[in-house]
Amino acid sequence: MRRFAFRLAGHLNMTVGEIERRMSAAEFREWIAFDNVDPLPDPYWSSAMLAMVIARVFGGSKTAEIADFLPARKRAKPQRQSNAMMKSLMSVFGAKQNAQVQSRKPK
Repeated sequence: MRRFAFRLAGHLNMTVGEIERRMSAAEFREWIAFDNVDPLPDPYWSSAMLAMVIARVFGGSKTAEIADFLPARKRAKPQRQSNAMMKSLMSVFGAKQNAQVQSRKPK
């Protein structure tokens, strides 16, 4: 529901904080129900459709698709840790733990 609050805030030209302060829970639920029947406009989708039309009209690629104009979320590929890296991390962790244990011992 938090993600929907951000979409609604953009649609109503408000901040999420303003929606939380000014809108009742009942009205917010109505907006969710309305979105299920008639989804709020997606600015990325609208911009991508416009970009595709412009590209085709002005001699761009005739095979362009809307997905070509939508922002792609890049996700970092997980990297495997080498044995040396794991050993180094464990030694740092072990040293910190050992220091904490030593500091708690009565003298």
